[in-house]
Amino acid sequence: MESASWFRDDYHADRGAFEHAVARFVERSGRSLELHRYSVDASSDLSVTAALLHAQRRERLLVLVTGIHGVEGYAGAAVVRLLLSELLLGTDSEHTGILVVHALNPYGFAHKLRVNRNNVDLNRNCAALDADLMCHDDSAYAELADVLSPKRPARAGLAAQAQFALRMLRARARFGDKAVRQATLGGQYSDALGVFWGGDRVQPEIRFFQGLYERLAAQYPELLLIDFHTGYGDRGQAYALFGRTDTPSIAACTQLGVQSSEGRELTYDVFGDLVQYCYAAAKRLQPAGVFDGLALEVGTHGLSLLAQLQDLYTVVLENQTRHHGLARTEHEQSVQRAFSELFFPSDPSWRAQVLRNCLRAVSNLLMARGFISRR
Repeated sequence: MESASWFRDDYHADRGAFEHAVARFVERSGRSLELHRYSVDASSDLSVTAALLHAQRRERLLVLVTGIHGVEGYAGAAVVRLLLSELLLGTDSEHTGILVVHALNPYGFAHKLRVNRNNVDLNRNCAALDADLMCHDDSAYAELADVLSPKRPARAGLAAQAQFALRMLRARARFGDKAVRQATLGGQYSDALGVFWGGDRVQPEIRFFQGLYERLAAQYPELLLIDFHTGYGDRGQAYALFGRTDTPSIAACTQLGVQSSEGRELTYDVFGDLVQYCYAAAKRLQPAGVFDGLALEVGTHGLSLLAQLQDLYTVVLENQTRHHGLARTEHEQSVQRAFSELFFPSDPSWRAQVLRNCLRAVSNLLMARGFISRR
C-alpha cells in the first residue's frame, strides 16, 4: 500500500479527508449517516467530528477514536481512513453499528500538541464527575515536580538534556524504575502548568463524547472500543494497552502490555483514561452487556533507557517552553519540531508500519469479536 496518500499534515486537510472517506464509505456500504460536531473554536473552525453509522438492529457497536492526544491523531486518522476504505466494508450493517470520532482534541490536533487549550491531557480527564478527578494521589509526581515541570525559562541543548537525564537517573535510583515511570506518565492533578495534567474539571470535548457515547451504550448491548495513540514503545510496533475486556482472547492481547527486549514489563497505569470511563459507563447502562476496549499505541522511538529519557525530556521541554518561554528564543522551532516528530514522525517507513501493523491489529480484534468474518 502507498502510505503517503493516507496521511495529512494539518488539521483542516485531515478533517476534509476524513469527511470524504466517510461519504465514500456511506456510498459504497449503503448505510445511513448521522454526523455530529462539537466546536471548540469557531473562529479557527476547530471541531470534534463524529460519524455515526447505525445498524438496522442495534446489537453491537464498533467505536473508533482518534486524536484525544491531539498530534497523535494524525496517525490514527490515517488508519481510520484506510479501515473505511477496506476492512469496515466487511462489517454487517444489519447487526453492527460504527461510531468514528475524528480529533477528539481538535485544538491539540491543529497545533500539534497533546493537550487542549487549557493544558489538559484529555486522556487523564475522562471522569463522570469533576470531583472524581481530585481523588488521585499525586505524591509521587510531587517528588519530581521540579524536574518535570520547572517554573522558569527553558534551556535547550545537550548540556540541559544531560542535566535532565542525570536528575532522572538519580530519581530512578531513589524510587525505582516503575515508580518513576508511573509518576511521570500516569497523570497528575495538582499542577495546572505541569506535564500530564488531568485538569480540575471534565473538559467540554470529553462531555460531548460522553453524551454521545452513553446514548449509544444504552442502545447497543455489545461494544468494541479502539482508541488510537502514538509515542510509547518500539518504533513502528503496535501495542494493545489499558484493556478493559470481557472477551478472553482480547484480554490476553492487552495483558501482554509493553515489554523491553529483555522481557522487562514497561507498562504503566493511567487514571482518568477514556477506555476505563467507557467500560464503567457501559456496565452501568447495561450490566449484562459485553464490553471490550483498549488503546492501540504505535511506538515512535524506542524502549531503551536512553530513548525513554530523551522522549521525556522532549515532552518536558515543550511544556516548559510553552508556559515559561526559552532562555534563547532561536531554539523555539527546534523544540516544536522535536515534539512533533516524537508523536507524528515524518519518516515514510514509520508511517507505512503504522498502517500495516494497525490494520493487522484491528482486523484481529474485529475477527475475535465476530464483527467481521475470518478471512
